[in-house]
Amino acid sequence: MKKILFAILTLVLLCSIVSAFSFADLVGYVVKNNPPVTNLISPKNNAVSNKLIFVWDYKDIEGDKQTGYLLQLDDDWRFESPYNFYGLDETRLEVSLDLKEGPYYWRVKSRDIYGWGEFSDWRRFDLDLNVRVCKDGTLFWECSSNVPYYCDGGVLVEDCRRCGCDINEICQANGICLLRMCSDRTRYGECSSYKPKYCQNGKLVDVCSLCGCPEGLVCQSDGRCAVEVIVKEKLIEEEPRTILEYIVTFFKKLFGGL
Repeated sequence: MKKILFAILTLVLLCSIVSAFSFADLVGYVVKNNPPVTNLISPKNNAVSNKLIFVWDYKDIEGDKQTGYLLQLDDDWRFESPYNFYGLDETRLEVSLDLKEGPYYWRVKSRDIYGWGEFSDWRRFDLDLNVRVCKDGTLFWECSSNVPYYCDGGVLVEDCRRCGCDINEICQANGICLLRMCSDRTRYGECSSYKPKYCQNGKLVDVCSLCGCPEGLVCQSDGRCAVEVIVKEKLIEEEPRTILEYIVTFFKKLFGGL
């Protein structure tokens, strides 16, 4: 009887909870989804390329995985008669088409498990089947692998605002990278010539365990160097144990004190 009563009470409680929500609320909660966003990476806007290699970035604020994409390529920015390329979870596509040289436009949209997102903004690039590169092999209008150089129409120029700097450098307004150094011109993350100094985020600090100590000094637990202190033990004379030892010790002290 108690089990039947408990089951009835549980059923009543569940019915009251469900009735507090409308069907639309429940359905809306289940299907509500923020569509993914697609950002284009390469080729960059107005770049010159001799290959059709496209790279983009997929983002979903809810962490839903990409389940498909559509890449459109056209010689008209309105995409009235585009080439359509479909795929699954890739974010890179190399296309093989017999196209004439000239300007082209591309865009991508992606989908998650719930549906499609919007198309990305389009980008324009120029297809040039001749290899047009700077002296280091960098394509026109692209960043070199040797940062911060940029291939500006055939001329390599320093442009860290486009191409960034190495980890130990900062980008200046003129586009040239400046080496990060401490006051003694030691690079970030390196030992100074003045032991035990180490350049840590622009400050010189003592780290003898890494940089060592000058000659004659020893490394301390706090990172500093100090003079080594040698404690000499005092020799303790043994007490004589026989009469002969007493006599010998007596004369040693007698004549040694003269």
